Amino acid sequence: MASVDVLSQWVDVTVLGEEPLVDAEFITHLRTHHRICTSEEDEPKYELVVPGPEDRVCLGRANEAALHFFFMYECMITRLGVFLPFSHFEMSVLHHCRVAPTQLHPNSWGFLKIYQFISHALDFPTSLRIFFYLFHMTKPFSGLNNKQQWVSFRAIQGRRIFTLFDESFHDFKNYFFKVQAVEGHHPFFLDENFSPRFPLYWLEASPCEKYGLDDLDEVEAAIVGFFREVWGRAPYLDTRKFLQGSPNFVRSQLDMARKNAQESYQRVQEAKAKSRARAGGARAIISPPPPPPPPPQNVGTPSQPIVISSSALSRPLPSARLLSEPKTKKRKTLESGSSFDGGVKADALAFVRKNIYPHISMNDVSVQNHLTTLAEESFRAAGVCGKLLDIFEKTSLSSLGLTSKVEELEGRLLSYQEHERELKEEVAKLRAERDSLREKESKLRAQCNMEASLRKTAQESYQSLFQDLVSVKKDLLNSRNAYAELEDSVADGAEEAWRIFKEQVGVIVPDLDLSPLDPDKVVIDGAIVDPPAPVIVSESEFKTRGQRIIESPPRSKDASSSSVVPPISSSSPVVASLPDPGGALPDSGGGDPSTPLQK
Repeated sequence: MASVDVLSQWVDVTVLGEEPLVDAEFITHLRTHHRICTSEEDEPKYELVVPGPEDRVCLGRANEAALHFFFMYECMITRLGVFLPFSHFEMSVLHHCRVAPTQLHPNSWGFLKIYQFISHALDFPTSLRIFFYLFHMTKPFSGLNNKQQWVSFRAIQGRRIFTLFDESFHDFKNYFFKVQAVEGHHPFFLDENFSPRFPLYWLEASPCEKYGLDDLDEVEAAIVGFFREVWGRAPYLDTRKFLQGSPNFVRSQLDMARKNAQESYQRVQEAKAKSRARAGGARAIISPPPPPPPPPQNVGTPSQPIVISSSALSRPLPSARLLSEPKTKKRKTLESGSSFDGGVKADALAFVRKNIYPHISMNDVSVQNHLTTLAEESFRAAGVCGKLLDIFEKTSLSSLGLTSKVEELEGRLLSYQEHERELKEEVAKLRAERDSLREKESKLRAQCNMEASLRKTAQESYQSLFQDLVSVKKDLLNSRNAYAELEDSVADGAEEAWRIFKEQVGVIVPDLDLSPLDPDKVVIDGAIVDPPAPVIVSESEFKTRGQRIIESPPRSKDASSSSVVPPISSSSPVVASLPDPGGALPDSGGGDPSTPLQK
């Protein structure tokens, strides 16, 4: 079982944040008012387990030794009629798309159910190729984090046949529970080797294979042709009405579909016969037909979402109206006071317009059938219907241009819908670009602020270093001046001592030559001689030497052998060579002003 931390790397927080709102009372109420299996014999084989508070619909079993299970949503049973065991076709679709049952959005389960329902009612084989010729799997990504939510099927452009079960399917995400087999029964979702027949837990969804018309065989192509001829343009087949409608309504709609597309239906039967003949009498079916769908009355439609928390154990059971089958509405009939000349009472006419009109087709063939039925079943209306038939044979509805106008409006509507979809995609793309530019702007602002901070810190450091350098140079100049004053004082003392010495010796030995003992004399090659003439140093050379003294003072071994350094005044070129805080060197009249201090 992948942990929440691992799943959070690719599962959106919208999924991980949905906590279960199912408890034992909820499960008991669900099994009391609804069946979970297609047949009563299978009901004892499966149990519904209340999820823990830490469970999420995308999690799997705790370890390899734990029992296999999968999650289901409550709406799959109560609203869509998805029962256990899943049909072979449903398991094939889950396996083909690599998705778990709860990973598929409920509206997409509606597409699976209506396709199987229609195929079974018309005695058509179910086929993965037909289904994925009509639908493609959308990318289950959300927002800018590119993480996955629920997977959906969307009709391919130009191949739409069915409507959505619910345009705004919501309030289903928290009502999920575990499904597992009772001990002693082999679960349908495991094969003979106890390997899952389809993903039981959420996986990272990947694109599934699409099919074109060239990928279909003769039977499949004929079935697609029938679907497109009957429901291939607005109004499309109403998924909810077919799955939750009465048997009489469904039967009448299918009979009308066969009549309106007799040639296409006949081509399907002929293709099936040829396929059986080529197979030696075997039925050429891609997958076994699903079991007959349960009666629609068993699929309750909750009037509002069921909210049951963990504290519901202390409360009475929720109203049975929420999960029980809807009550059958009483039919309203025309009162006996309705007159033949059109005096229908207002309430009856409103009822007809609301409940009858939506189910009556008014194309040419349908109108002829309606009038013929009325003429045959009512002598009172025979004359009027016969007259209308005569008029209709001379002037059909299509000759009045209504059909072409309707087709034109339908085409414009489809064009507007496609344009709206493109605009929405463009808006989403522009929003993503806007968010990306905002993120880049934020990063650039942060870099600019950091650069300004670094520049300010460097300037302050330079100012501090410059002040320290000036202070050190001033201290050095003061030290050198003190040294020069001390040297002058020593020289004056030595000169005075020599004068006194000469006077005293002159008194004792007036004729003694004391010139060799002059303190200014030096010894060169063992002889006492006058000192050599001093080397004249230019201002520029003196400035460079001063800079070297400031930057790299002489070592101790060199200090003893160095000659006497003349005193440096405050006007010395060394002071003049100090750079200002801006880094520029003033021109002192000697040397290169642009030359920095050398180390």
